[in-house]
Parts: sequence; structure tokens; C-alpha cells
Amino acid sequence: MLINAFLGFNYRKWDSKQLVYGVMNGDDDENVERNKSKGLPLTFLYTTFVFFGLKIDFGKLNYSNKPNVVVFFIEYLTWLICMFFILNVILKIK
Repeated sequence: MLINAFLGFNYRKWDSKQLVYGVMNGDDDENVERNKSKGLPLTFLYTTFVFFGLKIDFGKLNYSNKPNVVVFFIEYLTWLICMFFILNVILKIK
């Protein structure tokens, strides 16, 4: 359910999300236009990459767009909290 909310937000704010943490290679205009045409599948991959990402390269983050950086960290921290709950359940099953 949370991933659907993040997916919707990332879909609406795709251009600004790419400025915060770009996952696409190449910055030329032709490549950007091709990526925009893929829409929802590309947004889904981005969302799952951030939400389920074990290793995020914090050096690649662009901190100039503060509201989107906050949302990025909310997505990432939500995943960490979910993983702690899942690990807690698994370890208590013993």
C-alpha cells in the first residue's frame, strides 16, 4: 500500500525526482524524451529501486531540491522500518 502511494507521487513528480537521484544514464535531450515516454514502468522501477534499495549512493544525491530530498528519505526510511518489523517477526517465530 505504501509503495503505491510513493509510486503515484513519483509518477507525478518524475522530472524533479530525477534531479534529486537520477537513475538514468546520459543527460542528452533525446535520452530524456525517450525516458519520459516510458512513463509508469520506468517510475515503478525507480520507486522500487529507492524503496527496496539496500545500498543508496548518497554521493549521487542532489540536495538543492529540499522537498524532494525529504520525500526520497521518507521512502528510504519507510523501507528500513518495514524491514525491521519483518526481521522482528521472523526472529520471534522461534
